[in-house]
Amino acid sequence: MVWVSFFLPARRLVALVSILAFVSVLFQIEGLLGNAGILPVSEYLKKAHEVLGEQSFWQLPTLFWLFPEEPPLVTLTLVGIFGSVLAGVNQVWLARIGFFLALLSYLSISSVGQVFFGYQWDSLLTESLFLCIFFPTGCTGNRLQKIWYWLWHLCLRLILIKLLIGSAWVKWASLDPTWRDLTAMNYHYLTQPLPHSLSLLAHHLPESLHKASVIWVFAIEGIFPLMLFGFGYTLATGIFFQLLLQILILLTGSYGFFNLLTMALVLNCWHFDKSNKVSIPNYPKLIWIPILVLILHALISLELFSQQIWKNSFAPLQTIRQWIAPYRILNTYGLFATMTTQRLEISVEVSADCQNFTPISFNYKPDPHNPVTPHWAGFHMPRLDWQMWFAALGPPAQSPWFFRFLEKLASGSTPVKELLANVPNQPITCIRTPVYDTGVKEGQFTFDYLGVFTNTLEKR
Repeated sequence: MVWVSFFLPARRLVALVSILAFVSVLFQIEGLLGNAGILPVSEYLKKAHEVLGEQSFWQLPTLFWLFPEEPPLVTLTLVGIFGSVLAGVNQVWLARIGFFLALLSYLSISSVGQVFFGYQWDSLLTESLFLCIFFPTGCTGNRLQKIWYWLWHLCLRLILIKLLIGSAWVKWASLDPTWRDLTAMNYHYLTQPLPHSLSLLAHHLPESLHKASVIWVFAIEGIFPLMLFGFGYTLATGIFFQLLLQILILLTGSYGFFNLLTMALVLNCWHFDKSNKVSIPNYPKLIWIPILVLILHALISLELFSQQIWKNSFAPLQTIRQWIAPYRILNTYGLFATMTTQRLEISVEVSADCQNFTPISFNYKPDPHNPVTPHWAGFHMPRLDWQMWFAALGPPAQSPWFFRFLEKLASGSTPVKELLANVPNQPITCIRTPVYDTGVKEGQFTFDYLGVFTNTLEKR
């Protein structure tokens, strides 16, 4: 069982997920946030300082305040990769330093990442990295070490409770009719952000299976997480169903590192106190630091969960929570509260003469000009492709970043072009953005032209 104890502890799995997250960011960050990118960090910091003044650093905790004109985006991403690798080593204090570096790097990037880093799994990663800084080394040793061990496992389970039961709760509390009448899965596989071939296969499953899937989602997210507090077969059953759900989501959609991170947290719920007899030197004063931090983390997690479900909050804890909120180390979660029942796809077409237009191609989102089904993105999070899905959900006024994207595209920004699969090699004088209604026929996407992406959807 040595190989099991090597791969399953949450800190090594979280370290692996962190590496994947940073590598994904590395190939996008200049195009998204660089000075030649869509939403430059330098401009964002300048505006933040104008609005927030002396509070800007505390409201936007990022190392980029040290280099506001030329933020070292790639350098800090590489530091995050280095920290993530360090987090997986055997030496305890080096691993803690690694998690701290990874947290500092990811927090610095996500704090100024604006819409491109506003996903719940970005917050889940920062909270997980923070918790892993205080990982215990075993259940042996003196009483304080045992308290540390069980407190850490409690905090781990509370993160999962917030994520899983919180997701089940928002689905039910939203009063969305598709969740209430068990038809949500009739739409999900097609209307999710980045469907691929397995998504279309799942879309054609029998309706009875779709309805059964909704019931199972509510059960696995809303009830089975309580089994993670058990032991033996109860705990193993809870872990099995959580892993099953995440694997199915991972196979039928493209959610970057989210599913793997959730599985890493779930797997660590299995106690290794019988096989892991490593203990640390007895330093009672130092041991009190993680114990107090974990107690506070657990209390605020409970307060957050209580507020989300029962609308109750404890004023002193709420004050502390509001103070630490910018650091994203304690969060609420709730995924897919409402189900999108129609998929609108925005195409971007460019022209040098304003007469003949050529479409640009994205890497992972469906293309109205190409019937080929997009491929699976794996553990990569293509953030521009994701935001194109969000842009199609509402009017243009809700997506000002989209027009910055078009401006950078027209200016010939190389980092922005590198975010795309193909951009015509020509000067761009005019851009148009037709919108299509997306369907499926005979295992292929179909696209019906609706209008243009302007303040109103105009028929042309």
